[in-house]
Amino acid sequence: MAEILIRRPSAWGDKLRSYRILVDGDHAGTIGEKGEARIAVKPGRHTVRLKIDWCWSPPLEIEVDAGTQRTVECGPNAHPLLALVYISFLKNRYLWLRDSGTRALPIAA
Repeated sequence: MAEILIRRPSAWGDKLRSYRILVDGDHAGTIGEKGEARIAVKPGRHTVRLKIDWCWSPPLEIEVDAGTQRTVECGPNAHPLLALVYISFLKNRYLWLRDSGTRALPIAA
């Protein structure tokens, strides 16, 4: 058993909108503002990406070991004055992803 936990803190942008979560290219769920998404995965290397409309995050490659949870944080990159630049020219960097580390999962009884 392994898990990816994605956390989205409050930010000025996209407050009323959810991000689509893709793990290894497959839709794995959505996450709203101040939300958390837990995604069960097989142990090993995975690629995580977020999408909103036609905009993306860069892909994040992470290794998840058996019995662990890998935490990833996310949010919008675009500052209000630069939003048009991000949705037009930097659409693959509109969102950010950051690996926050690993912790052991509790053993199920």
